[in-house]
Amino acid sequence: MGLSRTLKAQNTMTMIDTRTISRAADAARIAASAVGRTFLLGDHTALCLADAATTGGAFSMFDVTVEPGGGTPLHVHANEDETFYIVAGRFAFTEAGRTVIATPGKCIFAARGRRHRWQNVGDTSGRMIVLASPGGFERFFGALERCLKTGAASGVDIRWEPLLAANAVMAQFGIETLRTEGLLPCLKG
Repeated sequence: MGLSRTLKAQNTMTMIDTRTISRAADAARIAASAVGRTFLLGDHTALCLADAATTGGAFSMFDVTVEPGGGTPLHVHANEDETFYIVAGRFAFTEAGRTVIATPGKCIFAARGRRHRWQNVGDTSGRMIVLASPGGFERFFGALERCLKTGAASGVDIRWEPLLAANAVMAQFGIETLRTEGLLPCLKG
């Protein structure tokens, strides 16, 4: 509903296509965006499909590929709602102590302020489209990627210890990582 209201209020619809830029203002906006950038986030990558600059701040969207066993620790967002559409693989999503398995074609919503985590529980890489609303999540991914690169350059294993050590980065973006004992068994190491 929020996106529908935004589009009606603007009385316009914008197609995000970097191949056909018609106005100088569009060219400047697209050039400043993260669209097309792939963020390397340890056991998963996130290709930015839409960002705050291209959606007027409404949302950011990513095509996320996750290695088997990859995922997130238990965490909570103060600022974003997240929607996950499963394209390939099997993912476990946990919220409020309840775990569901999501397979291709399934859609999961994680509201801001709710503890949640997700993990690829399949034997192959999984893919999902992730929408974060409002937009701007690409800034968090960029900061997290820089933090992980620093850890990798120093020889640190970038499974989850560096993510847990990145609490300062996460806190900057209103994300709190919760206790590691809440991780799914294969993430406990």
